[in-house]
Amino acid sequence: MQAHLFEIHFSVANKIILPVFNKGNILRGALGRSLRDMVCLFPQEECIKCGIVECVYRDFFNSMPNPDVKKLSKNENIPRPYVIKPPLEKKELYKKDEIIKFDIVIFGKAVQFLPYILIMLKNAASSGLGKNRGKACLERIYQKNPVTGNVHELFSSENDMVYPRDIFFTENDFKTMDVDR
Repeated sequence: MQAHLFEIHFSVANKIILPVFNKGNILRGALGRSLRDMVCLFPQEECIKCGIVECVYRDFFNSMPNPDVKKLSKNENIPRPYVIKPPLEKKELYKKDEIIKFDIVIFGKAVQFLPYILIMLKNAASSGLGKNRGKACLERIYQKNPVTGNVHELFSSENDMVYPRDIFFTENDFKTMDVDR
């Protein structure tokens, strides 16, 4: 399975307060709210009762098993096709023009949702983050391969353009690494 690592840079427009031990939850909530606001046709309904067959929010962000698949039918949720690695610094207050960096790893076919993910990131930043709902701007996105060190700038706010490149890694890439552990 392929995995795609994206390093996200938000430029703070006014102060943002992100609690030290809750940054991942806050980012996930802001991103989920942004994606749902963007694509949901029935925002008052629970996803499981919605009835829409193909839904970007459900398929990417709020993954649920297909009811026709018997092995997973008793599970309410299945693993999501992404992982958010929040900023690990002990800092809580981000001031104007500071950069908040975090990573998102997207697994397998979920990379097909990249156009939605880019808009989700822009909207989440401009809608507000943290305890005080401070505003930010999506400044840059880098695609990275943690094995080869290959880095490509996917997006820059300077020209508001997206330049995709197929940079990914697999579990086999890690087998080639010379490591002691």
